[in-house]
This record gives sequence, C-alpha cells and structure tokens, in this order.
Amino acid sequence: MNLNIFKLPVQTQAAFWFMLFNWIECNNYSITIGPERRKILADYYSRSNDPDSRAVQNIFRGLMKSGLLIKCKKSDLICKANKTYEVTYRIPFIVSQQTLNKNFIKLHKEIIQLKSELHQEVVNT
Repeated sequence: MNLNIFKLPVQTQAAFWFMLFNWIECNNYSITIGPERRKILADYYSRSNDPDSRAVQNIFRGLMKSGLLIKCKKSDLICKANKTYEVTYRIPFIVSQQTLNKNFIKLHKEIIQLKSELHQEVVNT
C-alpha cells in the first residue's frame, strides 16, 4: 500500500480529491458510486480529446492499487443498502484514524482555497 497520491497520474489525483471533498459520507468515511456519479467522473476526467485522460475504471483501479480506496464487499454493513449498480469504497487513511486529524482539516482548507481561486479565475475570464 503506497498511500502517496502524488505518484498517481494527475487525472486520478484530481478525481480522488473531487470525490473525497464532494461525495464522502462522513458517518462511515465511504464514497458510494452509482451511474450518476460515474457519469460525472467520466465527463470531467475521461475526455477522449485529452491525452492525459483516463477511463473511470482505470481511475478506480489506480486508487485501489495505491491503497487510497478499498472496495467494500457486498456483505459489509455499509454496503447492505446498495443497489446492484452501486459500489461503495472506504477511505482507509481516514477509517484507520476514525477522526479527522489536523492534517486532514488543513488539507480540506487548502482544497477550499483552491476551489475558490479557480472559481474566481473562471468568473474573471
């Protein structure tokens, strides 16, 4: 298990941060992906005209291989309510701590700042 997101391709990193800060379920530190969310990921991170683009399947494969996401088994309690076409992933570095530590909070603040700067840049163009 690597847990170094910065060694992953840029599109995979971006997809991870997007999912982490938009779709995480804070009561169990998981992300459930269904067709709607998969389509959003495909629209943003799997563009055929972008040479750095990656298929959504490859994004999840890279995140699971690096240990940043763990695919839940259907028998896991948090997956019991999943529909057949939904997949739930756990975020182990948060689950192992069971609390949001200072580094996670700092990182979240930095992401919010970056989102704000990007939004401001779009508004100004």
